[in-house]
Amino acid sequence: MNIGIDIRSLLDPHPSGVGEYTREILEALFRIDQENHYHLFANAADTSHIPNFNYPNVNTHLFHYPNKLLNLSMRFFNFPKIDALISKHYALDLFFFPNINFAALDKKIPAITTVHDLSYHLVPSFYSLKQRIWHYLVKPKKHLCKSSAIISASNHTCKDLQKHFKIAKELITPIHHGINNNFFQETNGFELQQIKIKYNLPEKFILFVGDQNERKNITTIIEAFDLLKEKDEFKDLHLVMVGKQNKGYPLPTTNYQLQTSYVPREDRRALYTLAQAFIYPSYYEGFGLPPLEAMACGTPVIASHTSSLGEILGNSALLIDPYNVKDLYRALEQLLTDSTLRAKLRQRGRIQALKYTWDRAARETLAVFKVVKK
Repeated sequence: MNIGIDIRSLLDPHPSGVGEYTREILEALFRIDQENHYHLFANAADTSHIPNFNYPNVNTHLFHYPNKLLNLSMRFFNFPKIDALISKHYALDLFFFPNINFAALDKKIPAITTVHDLSYHLVPSFYSLKQRIWHYLVKPKKHLCKSSAIISASNHTCKDLQKHFKIAKELITPIHHGINNNFFQETNGFELQQIKIKYNLPEKFILFVGDQNERKNITTIIEAFDLLKEKDEFKDLHLVMVGKQNKGYPLPTTNYQLQTSYVPREDRRALYTLAQAFIYPSYYEGFGLPPLEAMACGTPVIASHTSSLGEILGNSALLIDPYNVKDLYRALEQLLTDSTLRAKLRQRGRIQALKYTWDRAARETLAVFKVVKK
């Protein structure tokens, strides 16, 4: 098969979320599949940050049209067709979208789309005006109704698609994300010390990794941490928050350390390992990679029981009500003072994390490709 893939989510020099999923699932697909031919599509003024997929059956097609003009043309005129841009000497058998995006395809070409979550539809207040306009223009429901098959990041997202977009269950295949093998490797003392110096990390800290916006429930994190700091036994504890800061979402001031720069994957392993605990009280997640990455590193996790997180983490984390500050505070206090509980969660977490591999996700994705093309 000739398979087209949209890789526009890889244009960000510091990919997170969808970008990391796209990179990981493609690397795994190309690693296990030497039979099919892959044709990657991207359009931007600067395409220098796109990874070099060095496989004989993979071709990357880069275009440099004005991006807004191209998007609006595909949105309102259904032109130009992506398949026509990249397939001058061969016909595409199907096209894979690792995320919903502006697109125009020949009707004869079946499309497969991955849906990570429906937060933009269910809780639009979590998004900026610019982001809400983008989602309005891209018409996610219309895009999905044109897809021959849909991959959902979790069973929870699968149910959301059925309930809110009225998409038939038979069209949706839940495929959990994976965890990069890097997070399962041991980190030696020298590496840990180097990361402490590089990021100016305190001796004792709890960690949050993720974009700092309303959906991630940052205010509750800070309020729970402030309650914790009222106790003498936690006076030397810090809060380290890693991720992009949303300028439209001002953070309350508190006694914590904020790391706003991007932390690459090779550094995050040591960062997780150094933390006393990892917290992730997000209001809504379609999957949630950071808590699993922390588990793979042997760090005990506290996370929300809402949306997909209970499904993904199971009994390997302390699950709390994200709307209750004292619930998070009590979970933190319990975890930090109970060494037996910490040891139990470390063991359970590692076992849980091992269930999620990119090779497994890639094989299940390839199976969807084959079913669609039958």
